[in-house]
Amino acid sequence: MNREKRSVSYIFLAIFLMIASAGLACAQDLSFSLGGWSFFPDGEGRLPAGDPGLFASAGATIGLGPKLELGASLIPRLTPTPFEDLFAEAHLGLSLLADRARTPAAPTMYLNTIVDLGAIVGWRGLASGAPTFSRAIFARLTPISVGTMYYGRRDRLFSFGVMYDFEEKAANIFVSLIAADFSLAPPSKVR
Repeated sequence: MNREKRSVSYIFLAIFLMIASAGLACAQDLSFSLGGWSFFPDGEGRLPAGDPGLFASAGATIGLGPKLELGASLIPRLTPTPFEDLFAEAHLGLSLLADRARTPAAPTMYLNTIVDLGAIVGWRGLASGAPTFSRAIFARLTPISVGTMYYGRRDRLFSFGVMYDFEEKAANIFVSLIAADFSLAPPSKVR
């Protein structure tokens, strides 16, 4: 792995650790996220994440303000060969229709739309003995977000996005039919 690729990996690790440590200090706005990712091939049949299959996503999201959030997650392949590919992503999200959170804690609109900009790095073919490094940037739209951290849970439905893979030099689309955020706030802060 060359120096540039190693540096990018360290940057994502640092971002993830900052989110985790900042979340401990601001636990009223920290959530655990679970979801799935599916990638689609470009016009030439190339995929940013190797062969077709189902990928999981597990990570954390922390609020940076009333409309802004920062998230990071690990994205391992689940099928057909578990953990053959492993990615890490970080994104900055903006709530478009309403505040995602308020201070002091107060209810916000239950429905929202979210736009994310982010980056993804990872390795394909880990079990092959000759893994390849991948890095991409992406833009994602979540047209329907139901719930907020005020209520302790948020479901993000029908997310879709476009990513540009620097190694493949190709743009691809991806979807996540459902992802859920679960508040890590103490019970006294969740209504």
